[in-house]
Amino acid sequence: MKRFAIPILRFGFILGAGIVLLICATVLPELAEFYAEIAPEWAYLRYPLLLAIYSTLIPFMAAVFFAMKLTFIIQRSDEFSNNAVFCLKAIRVCAFVLVAMYFTGTAIMARLVDISPPIGLLVLMIILASIMVGSFAGILEELLRKVIGYKEEIELTV
Repeated sequence: MKRFAIPILRFGFILGAGIVLLICATVLPELAEFYAEIAPEWAYLRYPLLLAIYSTLIPFMAAVFFAMKLTFIIQRSDEFSNNAVFCLKAIRVCAFVLVAMYFTGTAIMARLVDISPPIGLLVLMIILASIMVGSFAGILEELLRKVIGYKEEIELTV
């Protein structure tokens, strides 16, 4: 099971990150230009919005990196180590940084312009997904800390 699951997980991480990078490199600039032509009164927000969206790539790619690192740790059969706890903590922090960035960006945008419902729904979905990922990583982190504590306790008694 582990022999096939780890490469599939890695492929999924690489594919997801690649698709996000491809969308950011090709689709987003064209969308920004299109909306700047349609609504010239909002054209001044074109580059600040692109910069804000591109800045959210940093914690996203960091989370993907730590998830990949976690798969290497699992493949080495070193799951119950502090390195795995560190990776889970980093994923949790990245997820909540994404939540803060999108929440702040949406609040600023709501002050400047009227946010359309589809865009608001998309941002809400991103925020909720990040909260779920961060919460799950935090739960796994605490469980792993307890398991490591039990493991050390058993090693000391033997």
